[in-house]
Amino acid sequence: MNTILKIKGGAIQLPKELQKTWKESEIRIQEYSSDRIVIERMMPDKKKEMLEAWKKAAGILKGKIPDPVAWQRKIRKEWDRKLPPLHVHH
Repeated sequence: MNTILKIKGGAIQLPKELQKTWKESEIRIQEYSSDRIVIERMMPDKKKEMLEAWKKAAGILKGKIPDPVAWQRKIRKEWDRKLPPLHVHH
């Protein structure tokens, strides 16, 4: 499903097809860029799986990045950077 939604008063109204199955659900909203988000329904098994994955990844970069704050700022800027317009020649 690919649906365009409007945000009204800071709330996202789900499409009618999803309202019944997503009612009273816990969701996760992930921002991918300043123009894109992903909304994901969190089922108990999936939430547990994600927490386990985070625990396994803890400390994986410890000591490998001299300044983690500067590194994060750099990759955030790169992620949010707009792509240049593409020109297609025939």
